[in-house]
Amino acid sequence: MPDIRFRDHAEFHGQVLRSTLACAGLAAAVATLESLSGRSLPLSALAASGGVALAWGLAPPRSARAWIHALGAVGLATLVGLLAARRDLALGGALFGAALGLYAGASLERLGRAIAVLAGALAVPLAGQVAQALLDLGVGALVHPALGHGLVGGAFGFVAGTVAGLGRQLFMRRDPVENAYAAARSNLRGELLELTERGVETRRRVLAALAGRPAEERGPLAKAVDELALKVIAVAARFGEVDRDGQSESAEALVARIDALGRKIEETEDPVARGHWRTAHDALLAQLGHVRQISVSRERAMARLASYQATLERLHLAAVHHRTADTERFAAEMRPIMDQLSAAGRDLECDAHGIGESTAAADEVMSAQQSGASASSSN
Repeated sequence: MPDIRFRDHAEFHGQVLRSTLACAGLAAAVATLESLSGRSLPLSALAASGGVALAWGLAPPRSARAWIHALGAVGLATLVGLLAARRDLALGGALFGAALGLYAGASLERLGRAIAVLAGALAVPLAGQVAQALLDLGVGALVHPALGHGLVGGAFGFVAGTVAGLGRQLFMRRDPVENAYAAARSNLRGELLELTERGVETRRRVLAALAGRPAEERGPLAKAVDELALKVIAVAARFGEVDRDGQSESAEALVARIDALGRKIEETEDPVARGHWRTAHDALLAQLGHVRQISVSRERAMARLASYQATLERLHLAAVHHRTADTERFAAEMRPIMDQLSAAGRDLECDAHGIGESTAAADEVMSAQQSGASASSSN
């Protein structure tokens, strides 16, 4: 499932507060001007000033260049919003908000910008509905027009700032462990798949158990668990490739062929033929050695995976058991487990290196054997 995170709570609170105050102040100022002048301000002026208030509330410009970008976004929002509002008021508000969302999310990645634009498109029409409902209830005429419209404007800014601010703050964290597992899973079979699945599932439970710990405690543990999980998946994926692509014979079949070649060497009287049989015999011996090395490396890695799983389960139980423990007690309990995780990671790296070397050497021997066989048949 997607891992949705929140960027900055303090910034979000600031966005909502600035949007609320700016829109409340703007609405009060507009009501005062209209009361003094006896006429309404042009819709374009209201839209542009509202756009400036929201732009400042969501992402306050901090330089002259940033102000130019903000005013450009407000101009675009006002233009497209008023043009669309001639046909549909809600559509005009949505396009107005989308343009402001594009400005507010300009510094985000592509997906973040898309979310900010969508949130802006939802924020302005929704805030407009809330403001209209308050006006229909007579809030605008409460005590004094400036006060009443200030309350309505504040409600508009609060809703718009909250929804658009959420669009800027929410993001989907890409989990490298889950991504690696999803990529490798289709190549895993049998016990290898079962161990990897259990390891990934236990890692999820460990992270959930650590979620309540302070960041300075949770961070190193989560990092160590994730690093080891990535190594496990990499080793499992490598063995999955070997199991899928492995075309070499089993050790038993190779032994039988070696014995058969030995008998042919003893029975053959022709020295040239005996030399070719000897070459094939030596190549099979070398291949047998590498096949056995691969088998040993695989067996060791499977044992490592089982040990890793047990260590993770121990970490999970310790994290659950000491969920309310003080920092020193928690750190003392976690230290030996962290040492085990570190040692397991180094061992897995050695196993991965060993299987890589053994597989490469076996491939070279097989190629040499095939070349020798081709030469023999041509002679």
